[in-house]
Amino acid sequence: MDSLQKNILSALNSIFSHRQISDNDKHILATIEHETEKFDEATRQKFASELLQRALPPDNPVPLYFFLYDCLKDIRLLERGLDFLPARLSLSLFYEVYWNISQRVFTSTVGSAKIHRYLRAQFDDIRQDLNGFLAENGLGQFSPCGRVPKTIAIISPQLLNMRHSPTREAFSLALHLKRYHGCQVYIFNTNAMHYEGNNSLKLVSFSKYHANLELKGAQTTRIDYLDFHEEVNIISFEPGLMTTQKIAGILDTAAKLKVEAVIAHGENLLVMEALYKKLPSLFATTGVVVPFHHCDAYFVPGDLVNEHTLSQARQYQHTGEIMYEGMLVTPEGKAEQPLKREEFGLNETQWLYLVVGTRLSAELTPGFINVIEQTLEAQPDAVVIFAGTPQLSVDKIFSDHLLSAKRLLNIGFHQDLAGVSAMCDVYLNPHRNGGGTSGQTAIINDLPIVTLNYGHVSTLIPNALRAQDWEDYFRQICLHRSPEHYAQVLRQTLSYFAQNSNARAQVERMYNRLCKIALTYSR
Repeated sequence: MDSLQKNILSALNSIFSHRQISDNDKHILATIEHETEKFDEATRQKFASELLQRALPPDNPVPLYFFLYDCLKDIRLLERGLDFLPARLSLSLFYEVYWNISQRVFTSTVGSAKIHRYLRAQFDDIRQDLNGFLAENGLGQFSPCGRVPKTIAIISPQLLNMRHSPTREAFSLALHLKRYHGCQVYIFNTNAMHYEGNNSLKLVSFSKYHANLELKGAQTTRIDYLDFHEEVNIISFEPGLMTTQKIAGILDTAAKLKVEAVIAHGENLLVMEALYKKLPSLFATTGVVVPFHHCDAYFVPGDLVNEHTLSQARQYQHTGEIMYEGMLVTPEGKAEQPLKREEFGLNETQWLYLVVGTRLSAELTPGFINVIEQTLEAQPDAVVIFAGTPQLSVDKIFSDHLLSAKRLLNIGFHQDLAGVSAMCDVYLNPHRNGGGTSGQTAIINDLPIVTLNYGHVSTLIPNALRAQDWEDYFRQICLHRSPEHYAQVLRQTLSYFAQNSNARAQVERMYNRLCKIALTYSR
């Protein structure tokens, strides 16, 4: 342990040995987090191992180990933090724990069986208690129609705006069901991910999921998306901690609206569990392959289903049919024209690579960083543009000579991603989950994609075009500089996308499956 690490340990021992963490202490912790960002992977892992061997203050162990994970990104630290959580969580505390952990591990490439077992055991205990309470008190009673459903609720844990890809997915589902299947559709915005002002865990860095506070109660909103210019019904429930009362209110609203079937859009946890087997249900999203909650069928990206996910589905007792599909198709749109390069200090002779994501600070892995630097060294006319993460500090990640030559540019969160995509030449995908809709936006704006055979973006292109490792990734980048190869890859990509990523056909298959499920329900 070097002198810096000893100083960090001394500060941690002092700060976390009090009853609570002061504002001044939080400034010190911010400095510690900033310093640990400079550690390489080997240093982080070694320091984490040393900390796990030491006796640390027992006053605030959950905030301490969550903070250490945020600094060092070693899953063992998060696992240690679980040891200090209650053996049984309340319903509201379960949501707080689940989403705080979920946000942290989403960008991690290292899984944790211990974390999954803990969360699943809590979920199973609470769902049994919840469903028992609802049943004993006559709450959430439905009379399934036993026919083709025409009134459908899309249950979503979070609705923001049309720049937010999960929100765009929910609206797209509603618009397609309304136009092509004549359905009366309600999007239930449960605000299950938002609990501003509540930090029962006393975490230093609390996962702050946003809420669209303009969405209140029942309202009708006009949506202009692609060729849709129609109104959508939204039922928004108050942001805040999830409670039995709130879940009962959601069920009561569904009953009053005479909802005949539900689509669980995303991980809806106990809300969806309370609706399971009461109404025909289908799970559909691109962010999660195996949800905690149960449904009658699961519409998931087939390329992301493997033996591990199937084993997990069996463990969770998901007996409903798995529909092996593609990602939900919700690109941001086709640009009317590319943005002008001079707006960004660029010129027409430069070759532009585009990297998009709202979590790029966590997604730029050492392998991806090395490929970018290797590419820029090999191609003097190349520039890499990062979009979507304003706080990304490229000056702390890449070589000084590349920065001084302005070979790397972070444009932050741009309102016209389609225009940015059309301005660039190639879309580069990090080793990550997520990023699917920015990949779709790139494709419909005629950008080829370079990606490893991993994650959501990889499902958008043919298997033959997916790089097997970073060496193959760099090879493909270089091949794209050939006009003939570039044109061939783009043709293959567009053809594959057109065949496998048709939103109308996807929603039709979902609705047909819901109809078959509904006919199995009797009054």
